[in-house]
Amino acid sequence: MWSLTFGLFLLAVGWILKRFPPRSINSIYGFRTSLSMSTETRWREANRYCAVLFMICGAVLLGIGMILNLFLRTEISVILLAILMLASFIVIIARVERRIKKIE
Repeated sequence: MWSLTFGLFLLAVGWILKRFPPRSINSIYGFRTSLSMSTETRWREANRYCAVLFMICGAVLLGIGMILNLFLRTEISVILLAILMLASFIVIIARVERRIKKIE
């Protein structure tokens, strides 16, 4: 069951970010990069889009975790899901940055 926590974690983070988006640019909470913090418009869009991607990746990892639980030992599935979670973070950052670069 540990392998399900990766997907649940991403789903929870995405839901929290969507439900309680940061009200203004800050250095504590939200999608914080120099580009996302450059304007209020980019900040709002980065956090909105990031929340959506977190929930999508969380749902995918949750499904993969369920399937891996059926066929692999827990240790192997946890390692594979940790790698996929790290890859998800990289993809999320790249996609959000690419999207907000288009905003003036």
